[in-house]
Amino acid sequence: MLNFETGEYYIGKGWLNERKVDHFTKLKSGKHSNPYLQKLYLISPQFEFQILEKCDPKLGSLKERTYIIEAFLKEENKLLNQHVILRWEKYKE
Repeated sequence: MLNFETGEYYIGKGWLNERKVDHFTKLKSGKHSNPYLQKLYLISPQFEFQILEKCDPKLGSLKERTYIIEAFLKEENKLLNQHVILRWEKYKE
């Protein structure tokens, strides 16, 4: 998911339509489990769901980790995945 206003993004895996609906439903209701993604959505809801790659479900976790690591090494301050993000101050109330 890309916030095209800020250039920040979240990388995930799953069944595409289900994940898209799940993410946006939770974001719109203010109940997303990722506090960084939720806070940015409240500030700037300009998110777009993008597909990086379609792959065999058995490879999903490996592909997700690879994309997250590459993104973190490239531009760590743009990545919104909470298990690697270390910038709570930016989205603190």
